[in-house]
Amino acid sequence: MGFACQGNEFSHYMLLSSFLILNRTDSINKYTVYPYVHSFSNVNSRQTILQPISIPDVLPTALPPGSDFSLVAGDFEEIYGVETDPNEPQAGEWNAILTCFFIDTVSILISYPLSFKHSKPKKTVTSRPRI
Repeated sequence: MGFACQGNEFSHYMLLSSFLILNRTDSINKYTVYPYVHSFSNVNSRQTILQPISIPDVLPTALPPGSDFSLVAGDFEEIYGVETDPNEPQAGEWNAILTCFFIDTVSILISYPLSFKHSKPKKTVTSRPRI
């Protein structure tokens, strides 16, 4: 059965860096970046700011045969949240949506949760945390 994974990105800068990592990388830890050098928030010491990170830790071209891994360029709502078009190819295709921080890019607060609802299959059980 397996799993499918699809990333979504709108920023041209992020798309360029994703292209480099996913399509032009031929060895593990090929690139060294300093992700903390421009931010002084939550920093314990100067050494923390100058800490290098080597990427990627896994070779993107070493995916197992038959892996369903993709990246889609465009606005999240336009790709996953078009309720008016029943022929939308992403409608009902995803059992889970994971996000870490893109949720703060929404202009109308309710639109992303509606997009989430539209992207999930109609017969999906949703787990809600108990408060």
